[in-house]
Parts: sequence; structure tokens; C-alpha cells
Amino acid sequence: MNLDELVGKLRPELANAIKSKDFTPLFESYLNAIKKIDGKLADKKLAHRLLTVICALDVDCVPTCLVWSTDSNPFKRETAMKVLAEIGDQSSRQHILVRLKDPNSYVREAAVRALGSRGDDSVVDQILPLTTDSDPHVRGAAVTTLKKLHNHIVLQHLIEIALEPLNLAGC
Repeated sequence: MNLDELVGKLRPELANAIKSKDFTPLFESYLNAIKKIDGKLADKKLAHRLLTVICALDVDCVPTCLVWSTDSNPFKRETAMKVLAEIGDQSSRQHILVRLKDPNSYVREAAVRALGSRGDDSVVDQILPLTTDSDPHVRGAAVTTLKKLHNHIVLQHLIEIALEPLNLAGC
């Protein structure tokens, strides 16, 4: 399945969801369909963007994503982080912070990026340890997020990381 097929599959369900104001079946269909997207990473990124648009139509989406953030399925947790980054309210912050210690590296990376997109530099202390994460993508996301926050406290830490080439290998 490619992105065009995903959009085509979800179009009738989106119309029903808007009419009935019940987006739960649409979310479930989306999750099942995106797992089948074969192709470029760009398609998956666009698919996540599509979910954000869907969620923007549903004011009750944030509570659903908060539930997903604790689901046993790492894909649901990752998706929740990406959606909460875009439309999450202040109450979702704690749910994102918890995911910084998720066993799945994709979820940790999404959580770091979610915090970075919020521009809240009070999370610097929670992000700093991820600059030495075992996964290079999580490390890269942590460094990028810290740079984005422009917090003078982390400047020395970023300089130390830059001096250790092994820390950022693969980013």
C-alpha cells in the first residue's frame, strides 16, 4: 500500500467520522493501514502528517493519544508522540516525558522531537541523558532538540558531545 491508497481507503471513513463525530474507528483503520505502507520513509512521514490533520478535526483526539501513549504497541506509542507534538495540550507533556525512557528507540526519538517542537526549555534536564542513548537516531534527535531550545545551560554539554565523535556516529 502506498500513501495514495491509504488516503483513498480512509476517505469514506473520514467522511463518516466527521458526520458522526466519532473518530475512533478512523484512528484504528489508520493504524492498521499505515503498517502496510511499503515504500519511502517520506510516505510514512506524510501518513503521520495525515493523522495529524485527522486529529485536528477531532477535539477529543488528545485524550485518545494519551491512551495510546501507554499502549503495548510501540507503533501506537510512537504515533501518539508525533500527534501530541503537533496538537497536544499542556496536560500531554507528562505523557511525552515518560516516553523518553521507552524501551523502543522509535518512541524515544519521537518523544524527544515532540518536546523539541513545543519549545519548552524546562525539559532540558530530561533530554540531556539521551545524548548518550544507545540508538544513534535518539542521540541525534536529542542534540538537535537541545540546539533548538537555545538553552545556554546545554552549550557546554553540546561542545563535549561534539568532541566525542563516537557519540554522534550514524546521526
